[in-house]
Amino acid sequence: MVTHELLPIERVSPADEPAILALNNEHAAELSWLEPERLSFLLGEAFYTRRIGALGAFILCFDQDANYDSPNFLWFRERYPRFVYVDRVVVAAAARGRGHARRLYEDL
Repeated sequence: MVTHELLPIERVSPADEPAILALNNEHAAELSWLEPERLSFLLGEAFYTRRIGALGAFILCFDQDANYDSPNFLWFRERYPRFVYVDRVVVAAAARGRGHARRLYEDL
């Protein structure tokens, strides 16, 4: 039986941006391709950003005050005075099956 240590959930820092960009862009078909400048902007607007491990997973969320132009986000803004919008949750292929996404949602 293989066991995995429970890695901590930590705030995303500017030093994490290259790894987040790479993991995001590995899943561009499901999310959207990001250039480094756009990722920096989004991280600056985010209400909540966390990662697990060196980058087994990450989550990026906005609240109603974010300057974000996503049509899905804008749909919520038009309908709700307060909300948290989960823009993306990504788990690296090698880290799947360990409950990382569940833990990130629970932490949020």
